[in-house]
Amino acid sequence: MKTTKDVVLEYFDAFAKNSGWENLLTNDIAFNSPTGEVKGKDAFAQMTNQFKQGVVSASVKSIIIEGEKASALTRYQMAIPTGDKLDLDVSEIIHVKGQKIHSVEIYFDAAKLNEFMVKMNNN
Repeated sequence: MKTTKDVVLEYFDAFAKNSGWENLLTNDIAFNSPTGEVKGKDAFAQMTNQFKQGVVSASVKSIIIEGEKASALTRYQMAIPTGDKLDLDVSEIIHVKGQKIHSVEIYFDAAKLNEFMVKMNNN
């Protein structure tokens, strides 16, 4: 049986490889961030795929596990064809249910990401 840590690290590994991360989500996943809230696997996957367009690499800097919850400090390195780059540090609170990710709540510098996403969308 996979532990919470196993599931979370497997998700981030699959996310970084862009392969199979969707399989680690519950159908009713809930996502909350400074930029808004998303409910359901399809909506989460769509939002994540849009975000991934600018992601060059993703890594877990540290992780703390308490039962079915994990707190991960992650770093997303982003770049766009114009040469603009962004290192985005994110605090992620993840709840695992039935060996799948059931909810994700993230915290980051929203103004910094929004400025970068505007540049990315204008290309």
